Amino acid sequence: MRRLFRSAALTVPFLLPTFAADAPAGQVLYTSKRQQPLPLSNVGDPAAVAKARLFVTVDNGKTWTLAHELQIAEGTKDLPKFPFSADRDGAFGIMPCITYRTGQSEAEPKAGQVPPYVLVVDTVAPVIAQFDATLMGRAAAKAVVRLTWSVTDTNPEKELVAIEASNDGGARFTTIHRGGNDGAIELTVPVTSETRDLHLRLVATDRARNVTVSPSRNLNLVPMPAPVAVDPKDALAKAVATLPTLDEVGIDDGRPLPTTPIAPPSQENPTAPTAPKSTASATPTAPATTTPPAPAAPTAPARPDVVVDGKPYVSSEAGKPAASADQPPVVVADNSIDQAYYEALAASRPTAIAPNPKTAPRPVNRPQVAEAPLAAPARPDSDGQRAPASATPVIVDDEVRVLTDARVLANTGHLDVACDFYERLRFGSLGKTALFEQVRLLINNKRPRDAMTAVSSAPLEILTDPVRIDYGTLLLAAGRTDEVEVVVSGVAGDGPEARPALLLIAKAYEAQGKTTESRRALEWLAKGKDAVAIEARTLLGR
Repeated sequence: MRRLFRSAALTVPFLLPTFAADAPAGQVLYTSKRQQPLPLSNVGDPAAVAKARLFVTVDNGKTWTLAHELQIAEGTKDLPKFPFSADRDGAFGIMPCITYRTGQSEAEPKAGQVPPYVLVVDTVAPVIAQFDATLMGRAAAKAVVRLTWSVTDTNPEKELVAIEASNDGGARFTTIHRGGNDGAIELTVPVTSETRDLHLRLVATDRARNVTVSPSRNLNLVPMPAPVAVDPKDALAKAVATLPTLDEVGIDDGRPLPTTPIAPPSQENPTAPTAPKSTASATPTAPATTTPPAPAAPTAPARPDVVVDGKPYVSSEAGKPAASADQPPVVVADNSIDQAYYEALAASRPTAIAPNPKTAPRPVNRPQVAEAPLAAPARPDSDGQRAPASATPVIVDDEVRVLTDARVLANTGHLDVACDFYERLRFGSLGKTALFEQVRLLINNKRPRDAMTAVSSAPLEILTDPVRIDYGTLLLAAGRTDEVEVVVSGVAGDGPEARPALLLIAKAYEAQGKTTESRRALEWLAKGKDAVAIEARTLLGR
């Protein structure tokens, strides 16, 4: 008759599962208690049991000791429990043996027999050696914090550490991250605009369910100001004012730049602009009795008008030049700031408004005197001169808008400005997309060294499999074959990039003179039917 010996699951229900005699040999269970009863169950009719013995080993079965023997009274309905007790922490092999009233008895364990169950007694809680929290930045609905920790324990769980956060003064904590013994990570924590304090703590739990909780780390958050209602027309004027000039994006099309700003729409008595010479123009003209303003000087810059709802924005300055034929107005039929922004940005139209330091690209300083020596360009003019991206996180309120800006700048030839925009997104939810598009943009524009710099300076958590393949290909082409395997080994083994990754490793082996390893990988790849298999067969000379 088979019997089921149950561990201290009844005494510590959240810790030890029920285990049976036919369970895998050496099943390890953990407890934080040195004294606890070990009950028997599922032995059939309890009245049929005459005796129960518990054998214990402390050397993994080399020697066994009879720890307890229970005599069962006839007619009993409830089996007694073994009074297990340990005088120290450690691993104890356990094996119960039942003797029935019919005379049948389970065999005692022999020397060298591996115990079917190992009960590990661990009463020592984890030790938190370090837990630091630093506020990196905050926005209206989130805060970025950097966390570092170090925990030691004899029997750690795979995810020993839980990081918990509270934005209600520590009344309630929510787990925001789980990790191993040691770690350093930057996390985005949801908060409200009214949140003033963010409490963070570390909870370490080992296999025996010993728990250690760190003191709470309190980060002071500056409350975000309440949003202010903005008139749509004023917002439109400000949006147009932030557009980069040709000088700021490093483009010189030969046209003079404007020297006067676009007037705001809130003026009480706007002056009607001078109508262009085209008879089809919808721009209002001055009354017939009014003498038109003097024409602009030959050196006056041409610039676009901004028309909202069919009404132009006009300057309060006297002598505002009309839009030239090659500089049509930016028409916003539906009063949309986005439309004006992207039309002007894509067309690279100049303005004379000071750029917004948060969104405008870095300016290019040009000499004031033609005979002066040219200053060093602020933008790299060849591959390999782009600096690594900053490791300091940037809080971006509208990540989709910044990503769209980067794509517009890339499509209009502003390569390095687009890269700046992509790099601002690295620590947000669009970091993986931004890095992938930046690397492909640099590769397509024949900037392989800058592409490698972009990948090597990126956080590991945004390195997707396609980016790893691109990086490995660039390293192979650059002759850095010893780095290829490390880079592409992070590719998921069941993903579509797994076979291209192995092909790159085979090529790297061949370049390093590891012909045997290379051919072994190519032989395996050549059995497929995809493009990788075709290339592998070509490399094998088939």
